[in-house]
Amino acid sequence: MSHGNISVQDFISGIDKGEYVIPHFQRDFDWEPNMVSALFNSMLHESYAGTILLWLLGDPERELKMWEPLWGAKKSNRPIKAVLDGQQRLSSIYYALYAPTKKFPNRDSYYYFFIDLEQMMSDSEEENIIYKFYTKPKDANSFKNDKEELIKKGLFPLCLLTDQDFLKDRISGYASWIKDYVKSIDLSLDEKPTELDVSERIKSILGFSFLTETLEGKEVKEVCTIFANINSKGLRLDIFDLINAFLFPHGIELRIQWDKLENHDILKSVDREMKVYLLKLMSLHVQRYCSSKYLYNLIPGSNVKDKQGNKKVLIKNKGEFDELWENAIFYSEKAREKIMGSGIRDFGAIKPLFIPNTTLFPVLGALWLKYDRELKKMVPESEFWEKINKWYWCAVLSGDYSGSSDSIMSQDYREIIGWLEDDTKVPERVKKINNVFIEESLGLEKAKNTNNSRYCAVLNLLALKTSRDWFTDRILGNYPLEKINDHHIFPTKCNIELDSELANSILNRTLLYEETNLRIKNNCPKEYYKKIEDKIKDDKKIQEIMDSHLISPAAFKCMQENDFEGFIRERKRTVGEELKKVLGLSR
Repeated sequence: MSHGNISVQDFISGIDKGEYVIPHFQRDFDWEPNMVSALFNSMLHESYAGTILLWLLGDPERELKMWEPLWGAKKSNRPIKAVLDGQQRLSSIYYALYAPTKKFPNRDSYYYFFIDLEQMMSDSEEENIIYKFYTKPKDANSFKNDKEELIKKGLFPLCLLTDQDFLKDRISGYASWIKDYVKSIDLSLDEKPTELDVSERIKSILGFSFLTETLEGKEVKEVCTIFANINSKGLRLDIFDLINAFLFPHGIELRIQWDKLENHDILKSVDREMKVYLLKLMSLHVQRYCSSKYLYNLIPGSNVKDKQGNKKVLIKNKGEFDELWENAIFYSEKAREKIMGSGIRDFGAIKPLFIPNTTLFPVLGALWLKYDRELKKMVPESEFWEKINKWYWCAVLSGDYSGSSDSIMSQDYREIIGWLEDDTKVPERVKKINNVFIEESLGLEKAKNTNNSRYCAVLNLLALKTSRDWFTDRILGNYPLEKINDHHIFPTKCNIELDSELANSILNRTLLYEETNLRIKNNCPKEYYKKIEDKIKDDKKIQEIMDSHLISPAAFKCMQENDFEGFIRERKRTVGEELKKVLGLSR
């Protein structure tokens, strides 16, 4: 990657010639007019305006049918550079300076931008750029004809800066405008600027330079990896959009397929990265790896080298890709139902917020697909789910899926397949979570919100225990899910002193119906227990309800005595024992 500077003058000249293009995976130009004004205002004040990321195209890439011109520019058959990040800024600059006969995006009018010369020369921090819109397009000549009116208002049309005849004409062109403007300046300015001052300030827009980073000598596969992993300077880059672009020449419009995907609304809403997870599931299935560079191999006809250096094609054509994509959707949905279900062999994340790690979806889905396609005859279904169950909970409790997890996902996929084929090959993730880990390293005292996978694991256990409402004895699953949330057992504002860290940990939380939480309010357990007792009128039934919340008799006794520390110790033990039971660990 090379670093440099490119002026606005050079950028817009290249854009007009078709040298700069945008790939199909870029979103449309969708800035608002005031955002364009703000950009030019920054340029006039010589403020930093971000870095432009470019890709120097080789001959093979130039021939791809995936390039589009920037907004308002003409299309070229031989582009030189692709704009990977910076389209909004460059399109704004080109539109304002060239004033193409194209309506502003998402508007029914043509927009034109002007420098407010008085604001500019007074070094005002207010906006120096204003805009006007018209129902019909205007050209440079129409603004030249409005010279007298524009001078009177102190406005200079930005589009005149690209009219070369106007800039060179010293009689009625640029020099004449500047001269007439200076003559008309209100003497209220502290110091009247010279014609040179005004001229240089206006032309500073053309001389303004953007920092650029250019990918050079890179093949599509390399750009795919770089594009997916750039995190500097606030760039938001999407590997799905890149893959979508390279699938386009094969007749596969993946984004359109995703956008039009029906009957999977919950799956799509679970995580905005779900569309990428589908690709990762596909990649795990065909090559046992799923990091960004491997996703490129899903493009039909891509050559992949094996460990011996032999080339092979994983997906030959559109038909094979489409079939694998449909399988990815099907098994991702099955994985979602299992992760979010609360029945036998389910994992209890009854709300999207309670899912420990959405990165588990592609691994579980890919393993399920592998089992159905290849392992079903050799591995009994009960054994498959016993091992999947143990792996899933170990993965959640390990915390390993909480960060960048592509390598973890790939490792687990390969190791679980090995385990299914050979009982002695127990995966590292499964070995890691043992009795000692549960008792000494789980750290539930520090698990304070649903961003923590262990916090979610306990909530999921509660759902699987079919937790019941404290006042009605109804299973919480009978209530609308939006009215079930995790709440404090010892309210943080109750009238006893609580350790703030422990008070907000999962050890002091449980699933409660919204109305029940309102009834408890800020009362300490000793007080609200009396309300529960008055309502249920059966001590044995009350304890059964508490058991469904992993609150043992000893912990419940602590609640009745407002013994917070004793409650936390006992609930930690109870939750740990429940986790051991789920994992099949010996006591």
